[in-house]
Amino acid sequence: MEKRSIKMEELKTELDLYNKLLGVQREEIEECINHMEEQAQELIGLYAIGVKREREAARAQAQATTGDEEDEEEGEEAIV
Repeated sequence: MEKRSIKMEELKTELDLYNKLLGVQREEIEECINHMEEQAQELIGLYAIGVKREREAARAQAQATTGDEEDEEEGEEAIV
């Protein structure tokens, strides 16, 4: 019985060591995951800004094209 008790204490000590080691690794993994999540959010935000700018540029170009066509039509009416 005494041998088993000693063996159990050794196992508990070993499990405690593994738990501490895994705990440190877990913290490192969590830090990495948090960092990657932050980067992902930043990329999503930058993508959204880029899409918004592209849409604004397309609208501005469409308005400019429409404005040019209206100017040409007014010029043709003046000639006739």
